[in-house]
Amino acid sequence: MVRKDLTEKCSRISFSEYTKLSERLAKTKEEEVKRPEGTLAKIHQILQPALNEMFFTSRLVLVGGFEDVAYITTYLHLLDKWDDYRKRRCHIITVNGKSELLQPLAIAQALRIWT
Repeated sequence: MVRKDLTEKCSRISFSEYTKLSERLAKTKEEEVKRPEGTLAKIHQILQPALNEMFFTSRLVLVGGFEDVAYITTYLHLLDKWDDYRKRRCHIITVNGKSELLQPLAIAQALRIWT
């Protein structure tokens, strides 16, 4: 993944291997390490179109559902902070339930997406 680093004014390249992602997920979930093929299959499941947006943001906010997006968005508008939030290239992504939070978070961390 190629991402723009605004503080250093350069582009950065990051990547992760399935084995490392498997290890990170297993450690986080306190499970045995799965085969890389199993991890790849799980990644395909969880990277639904809405989650794909995480690859196009500088700062990522992962939330459980659409209600969380509504609360945060409304709060930022009420405080007149919405424009500042968007200028910082932040994006709110739903993960379809708190139980599905760990995999997108592990992927974001592996690819060095600020969360």
